[in-house]
Amino acid sequence: MTCMAPEHGWIWPVGLAMLLLTGCGGAPPAVQPEGTVNVLPERPSLRTDPGTPASRHAAKCLVRTVTLPLNRPIEVAWAVLDEGVLPDLSRAVWNANGLRVGILNGVDADDFGAALGPPDRLTDQTLIVINRPTVLRESPPLRADFVADLTRPPAPRHVEPFTGGRARLLISARPTAGGAALRITPQHHLPRTTLLARDPLEKLLDGRVFEELAALVELGPGRALVLGYGLPLTLRPPLPPAPDPDDASKPTDPADEAVAPTPDLDLDPASLPLDLGRALLTAGNPKREQQRLLVLTVVETR
Repeated sequence: MTCMAPEHGWIWPVGLAMLLLTGCGGAPPAVQPEGTVNVLPERPSLRTDPGTPASRHAAKCLVRTVTLPLNRPIEVAWAVLDEGVLPDLSRAVWNANGLRVGILNGVDADDFGAALGPPDRLTDQTLIVINRPTVLRESPPLRADFVADLTRPPAPRHVEPFTGGRARLLISARPTAGGAALRITPQHHLPRTTLLARDPLEKLLDGRVFEELAALVELGPGRALVLGYGLPLTLRPPLPPAPDPDDASKPTDPADEAVAPTPDLDLDPASLPLDLGRALLTAGNPKREQQRLLVLTVVETR
């Protein structure tokens, strides 16, 4: 049985947990506070047959997909992350496509989990990432007409429509001294029919790979990469004001410490842009549309 260090909340995946589990022995698992969900997965086996291709990977990653209501305000959770992991221009281009990326540090895991609130659903994937592309995330079949914004100022505006097939996030990796360098690239995968024999990589790259949007992120121990859907700036809720430090010394009534939940956002999904973020990281549901966050940690590199 694995044991979890309670100070790291409910969202922190197995990468940091491996460091925290040393010396845990048979201690009982931490009791979760009422109203929260423990999304820390069991530690996966890292052993592979040395004679198989899997043993020649660059990095072994754990990917946890957290599904939340689309209208749940999570701007406070994004404020916990370091979105400066991408250069300003690259981050602006990703945001223009409805995509956000940030780094979660272990000391901030509790705050991040609390700001997200209880998830609708959790799924796990142990992913072997080599130095050529593999699929990190794949959408259901696309039914609408979507747009990829490839504009990089000061160049003129450049957008490309896409439909049919599926939207994907591709990932490749190479080991570094402290972890792995991850390259993440959006793709519109549209299978091509041909009588010619092709290898699996050629088939995987069918369609349009948006190399203009490729992002390179270095991920080390004690850190997780978070990818999620980004609302247009005009629809993002404002962050609550920071607490006044002068109030810290004043006596408080315990009843005053209860924080009222932030109201759900008033969103009409039909009015949201059909960008890459919508295609990749939302789930169409006539009654209750959802958004997805991917939380990725590197558990082993070779």
